[in-house]
Amino acid sequence: MKNCIYPIIFLCLAACDQGAEDNNSNRKATPYAPLELSTVQQSMADANTTSSLNLFKEVAAEKPTENLFLSPISASYALNMTANGAAGNTLTEMRNVLGLDGYKQNGVNDFYRKLTTYLQEADGETILGLANSIWVRTGYPVQSDFINVNKDNYAAEVRTADFNSTTLKAINQWVNDKTYGHIPNMLDKISENDVMYLINALYFDGVWKVPFTTTPNKDFTNQDGSQSKVNMLTGDKRSDPYYADDDLQMVQLNYGNGTYSMVLLLPNDDPTLQKTTALLTAENWKKWTMGANYSVKVNVKFPKLDLSYEQTLDEPLKMLGMKDAFAPNQANFANLATSNNFCISKVLQKTTLKVDEKGTTATASTVVIGMDTSAGPDFSETVDFIVDKPFLYAIKENSTQTILFIGSVKKL
Repeated sequence: MKNCIYPIIFLCLAACDQGAEDNNSNRKATPYAPLELSTVQQSMADANTTSSLNLFKEVAAEKPTENLFLSPISASYALNMTANGAAGNTLTEMRNVLGLDGYKQNGVNDFYRKLTTYLQEADGETILGLANSIWVRTGYPVQSDFINVNKDNYAAEVRTADFNSTTLKAINQWVNDKTYGHIPNMLDKISENDVMYLINALYFDGVWKVPFTTTPNKDFTNQDGSQSKVNMLTGDKRSDPYYADDDLQMVQLNYGNGTYSMVLLLPNDDPTLQKTTALLTAENWKKWTMGANYSVKVNVKFPKLDLSYEQTLDEPLKMLGMKDAFAPNQANFANLATSNNFCISKVLQKTTLKVDEKGTTATASTVVIGMDTSAGPDFSETVDFIVDKPFLYAIKENSTQTILFIGSVKKL
């Protein structure tokens, strides 16, 4: 697919995916039931939305002309597992960036355990796989409580290995298996001072509640003003939730039983997406998605997508305030290892996205790489919603507003 031209924001309100053909036999219709949360857990969910949008905006500021596709929830799983080993100011900074400052760590773990179960069971027509693993260099002095809390709350598989070429192959195979072949090469090397990998893998495979047809060879205006010919997914007079104001239009496209949906945000006049990206706050997110009009018929056209993306999250996380965790002489991971020299060397994420007539497939894997510096160097009306210019998109679960994926398309 070529690059896109005009600005649009395309947000998936829930994880969806077209997935492998053999997954279709596993789908079954189930009634929609929102996740029931306590007041404190709902505040955690709201804070998670804020931190997800903040991370996306930080990456967007770093790469103003590129297509983006992130999975905030995948990063949150990997970083929250790591936070279970942090202490002091390192833990405070991590909680602040993750939107969880002021909450007890065991309460955070309880919330994620509950969310994990719900995400995987809420919609029988959507296949969602979520897996975590921790890989430890043989002989590295890891605290047993750290391992146990991540096993208990994140179902983390824990493996001890020699961190050689065989380990590299095993890690890449694990990610490949958990993403059904969409991310076959997560890491390209293991460094001498790497002592731990904390990995999340997320697979989303959902079918549209109402399928689309394809209209070929339509014009899409890219950010730079050039035009590309793209295949558009087309649906006329759809009863999809719709919102519009002076800044943008929004439409919400449901998958399966409505647990998950894709939201498309199409700016009225913002080819660079900078103004619209700045509007991505939790307050506006609620206004757009909760204030949608269900009485209009919407003529929807938006591009078929087949994208892959890779992003190192170190600098965005540091800019948001997670600094000590990356600093060899300041990081405090006393609850992770008996060594005083552990810190995070890199947070790497890879994602893929395919959107077609039947549904959406989205995958992500996030790796937190831990090193030890002592180990070595290194409306009742009908409206048109035509996505023919740059846009933003995200995938979220609807009852908690948990953002699974978020991205932007500036060129096709």
